[in-house]
Amino acid sequence: MNASNDFFDLVHKSGIESTVYLQNSFAGLNAFFVWISVVFDPGYSYIFYFPLIYHLNRKTGLQALWATAIAEWLNHVFKWILFGERPYWWIFENKHIWEAANGSIPNLTQFPITCETGPGSPSGHVMVNSAFGFVFVNGIVRKAGHQWLKVAGWSFYSFCLSLIAVSRVFIAAHFPHQCIAGLFAGVYLGFLLCKVPIVTLGHKLHLMIAFGMVCVTMGTYLCILSKCFHLI
Repeated sequence: MNASNDFFDLVHKSGIESTVYLQNSFAGLNAFFVWISVVFDPGYSYIFYFPLIYHLNRKTGLQALWATAIAEWLNHVFKWILFGERPYWWIFENKHIWEAANGSIPNLTQFPITCETGPGSPSGHVMVNSAFGFVFVNGIVRKAGHQWLKVAGWSFYSFCLSLIAVSRVFIAAHFPHQCIAGLFAGVYLGFLLCKVPIVTLGHKLHLMIAFGMVCVTMGTYLCILSKCFHLI
């Protein structure tokens, strides 16, 4: 148990150092990185991006909608299970760990969207956008006639995800490993959904999937709740 705690303390300290480095190196880009986190808020995938994509291509639009819904759902379930600290809270709650190794705690810059109070692992911004974006870009490049269009599409996708991840670390909302976890989970989910013929699925199957998601959510919640009562 102590070895595990020491490992995660090291991961968290390294994450804080990454945030400090980014904030010191790109201090003039504060507004830009905050804007990135706002623009790529997972909720906007439903409100703005899905209707636009659905209008352009029904199949890709439906895949993008399911990618967003399942990624958002999985992200919350993972956060309940994995919990995950938030950098801005962790540094003050565990300042004795930092002070023992590094002296005084660093002066992290707080932004209006920094202090999220929910669990942090994996990053919802990265996970939802990576799943949604994978389906969207795949739908575009699948019909691209030129190789350079495919390269440009996937390069733009990678660039946007990198910006989102850096933004979340910059504003001290996530540790780097949480963004990496969200990236892998989202990309893999998007890849799987691209293989599913969602357009041909009937309403009953849609309802069964939705019902299954609700059951898994309630089961996870009850398991966590019973564990909490057991600890008490």
